[in-house]
Amino acid sequence: MCHHQRKISLLISCLLSALFCAAQLKPVYQFQEDDTLLKRKYLNEALLKKKQMVSEITTNSKDYKAAYENMFSTVEDLLISSRSVTEHQANDYIKAIVNRIIQANPELKSLESRVVFSRDFSPNAYSIGDGTIAFNAGLFVYLDNEAEMAFTLCHELAHYYLWGRDGGEFLIADRLLDEPALIGISVQRASVPVTMP
Repeated sequence: MCHHQRKISLLISCLLSALFCAAQLKPVYQFQEDDTLLKRKYLNEALLKKKQMVSEITTNSKDYKAAYENMFSTVEDLLISSRSVTEHQANDYIKAIVNRIIQANPELKSLESRVVFSRDFSPNAYSIGDGTIAFNAGLFVYLDNEAEMAFTLCHELAHYYLWGRDGGEFLIADRLLDEPALIGISVQRASVPVTMP
C-alpha cells in the first residue's frame, strides 16, 4: 500500500468514526412542542379585540385604524410565527404568575390579556396594546428569581392597563412607567443599590 493510499484510508476511517460517534449523540435540548390550538385561540381573541377597538373609534378614524392595523400585524406576527411559546408547561407557568398578579390587583380583573413566552433572544418583555404581552427568552435567562419575572409582568400589565385610559394619559404615564425601570436596570447591572422616592 503506497503512502497516498494510507492517507486516504486513514481519512475515510476517521470520517466513518466521526459519523458513528455523531449518530450516537442524543440531543442536549429538545424544543418544546407548541400548542397550535392555543396559538389559534390567542390569535382569534386578538382579532376580536381588534374588531372591538376599531368599532369604538369616533374621531381621527383613519389614523386610529392605521395604528391598529400596525399593532395587530405585530400581534399576528408574534402569534403565528414560531417565536411564541405555547407549550403547555411553559404557558401554564406564565399564566399562573399572571393570575396571581391579577388576583392581587382587582382593577386588572377586567383586562383580557394573552401572555406568552417568546423565543426572541433580546432581553425584553413588551405589551403590544391589545392585551398581548410577550416575555422574551433573552430576558428570562437573566432573571435571578420568580419575583423578578413577576415584577416585569406587572410592568407590562401596567402598560396595557394604562393603554385604555382616556385623554392621552397613557402617553404620559407610559413614559413615566419606563423611566424607573430603565434606571433600575442600569443601576442594578452596576451593582449599586437603588432607592426610589
